[in-house]
Amino acid sequence: LKGDVTQFFVGGRTLSLPVVTLTLASQCIDSNSVLGNADLSYRFHFYDGAALPIGLGLSLLLNGIFLARFMNRAGFLTLPDLYGRYYGPLTEVIGGCITITSFLALLAGNLVGCGTILAFLFGLSLKWGITISGIVMWLYTASGGILSVAYSDVAQASLGITAVSIC
Repeated sequence: LKGDVTQFFVGGRTLSLPVVTLTLASQCIDSNSVLGNADLSYRFHFYDGAALPIGLGLSLLLNGIFLARFMNRAGFLTLPDLYGRYYGPLTEVIGGCITITSFLALLAGNLVGCGTILAFLFGLSLKWGITISGIVMWLYTASGGILSVAYSDVAQASLGITAVSIC
């Protein structure tokens, strides 16, 4: 990464379309959505469990069609960067806070999902499963930025698509 923030956050803008596609797909096939949405569909109704993946899928498509090329050409790293350019720094800070809050909720769900799987597979307590999951996620993200996340997402999406297709 060589200390370059652009390398860390966007991999030097060099990720191929298949890698980006599988990285985005992995966001729909994470432990939070697969376990949580299956549970919601089973307990209540199909659409209770389908709302998140359908909404996420549509938002990814719409962002890809209408925003991705423009944001890449403008050199933005995040949507709050876009907001800041057009609506001022206060809007950028508010957008950043909303983004951080929503991703913390997503991270919490993924940690619990991964922790539950580890606890089940290895006979751990849920607390240790969550702790180990958090440490592993932090290590690979901090060590390689988006590149390490993207390539681990490729493996996750491939495994997830295969597993969901079989089940």
